[in-house]
Amino acid sequence: MLYEQNISDLEHLIKPQKEALKKAFASLKMKHRTGGLPFLDAIFETEICETAKSFAQSIRTKRPFKNLVLLGTGGSSLGARAAADWKAHFMRSQLDENKPNFFVLDNFDPLTQYDIFEEINLEETYFLIVSKSGNTLETLSQAYFLVEHFESKNMLHQFSDACCIITEPHDSALYRFAERYKIQRLDHHTKIGGRYSVLTMTGLLPLFLLGYKGEELLAGAMSVANEFIHAEKFYQSAPFLSAPALAIDMTHNPQYCSHVAFMYGDRFTGLGLWMRQLIAESLGKNGHGLLFETATGPVDQHSQMQLYADGPDDKIYTFFMTGPAKRLSYITKDHDDYFSYLKGKSTSKIKDALQYGTLQSLRAGGKKIREITIPHFSHETLGALMMHAMLETVIAAEILGVDAFDQPAVEDSKNRTREILRKASEPHMMTGL
Repeated sequence: MLYEQNISDLEHLIKPQKEALKKAFASLKMKHRTGGLPFLDAIFETEICETAKSFAQSIRTKRPFKNLVLLGTGGSSLGARAAADWKAHFMRSQLDENKPNFFVLDNFDPLTQYDIFEEINLEETYFLIVSKSGNTLETLSQAYFLVEHFESKNMLHQFSDACCIITEPHDSALYRFAERYKIQRLDHHTKIGGRYSVLTMTGLLPLFLLGYKGEELLAGAMSVANEFIHAEKFYQSAPFLSAPALAIDMTHNPQYCSHVAFMYGDRFTGLGLWMRQLIAESLGKNGHGLLFETATGPVDQHSQMQLYADGPDDKIYTFFMTGPAKRLSYITKDHDDYFSYLKGKSTSKIKDALQYGTLQSLRAGGKKIREITIPHFSHETLGALMMHAMLETVIAAEILGVDAFDQPAVEDSKNRTREILRKASEPHMMTGL
């Protein structure tokens, strides 16, 4: 098993939804047969993975790089970050000279952007620019700053070889940008929105560029997808058993208003951020939706536990936990009588005690908890968890009666931002960065 799910605490939430789950199962089976679940079908389109792999190999051969910079926001970057975090790439690149540094400029922060662009060696850096629509304001702004930065360093002649663009194959600002500067361009899947695109080019290409095997991510996703495809009853597919925990919102049960994912380990960080967007944009519609929060264990036992254990009982919890670590360190001496019980204990055993102690404390207080346990941090496991999360979210949307694939409320803020910029004027013009 790539992961194990324990939902015994949630049975009282699942049982009332049995008929809704049957209808959702039938509906999603029909949608799959008619091509209505493209995020699921795409993982079996082998040419996407093959194109990403061969392209990455050619770049790593023709233009070796020490830094990979991803310009993109939301679904254009969160999946790639989750895949890198899963292998602790944020640490490995600092310790292993054969691993490139990975910078994800997903938040439009001029100070961060300035520092990165000024400090990195452009000749040792490859830039990946991603926007599904090709008209994302933040990403286009970053791309325009980047080309002007190359120009300010008298390196514009190198710009096209230092970049790749992923966008839909139709006329857009980013498409025209690629044409103007003769930048290599790969197609973003036209039927899949950003938050569901991690198992396509947007997630696979960065993974291959960093030197990992994108095939493993797809293999894990296929294991969960095939379980759904071949299931004859809803309860034969794991995401259907946990979906009600996302579909129980204040409309159906006023007690619950948020879902806390307690993730034990730094490597879960990117997954938590990716899931937050997936759930918020897919389910937060027409008055529906839970606030999806993430907490990192053990550190957030010290910053959040008091609220979780002794605050309002309005939350459902998912604990993402790991099995014993392969790389162990042991405390071999008795350093202090008060902590004498630590002698002979491994760091893995201490971490296990922290996660299970927290879980048991919350459960003893009557909190409702789902447990997801993984044996190790392989990309195959991550792919399985991501497909589980996507299916689970789509199932919850069926139960709530909302469209899992649109995000109409997001457009209002975008329109207002464009209008502010059209009316704004810069009192002083700065050159370069």
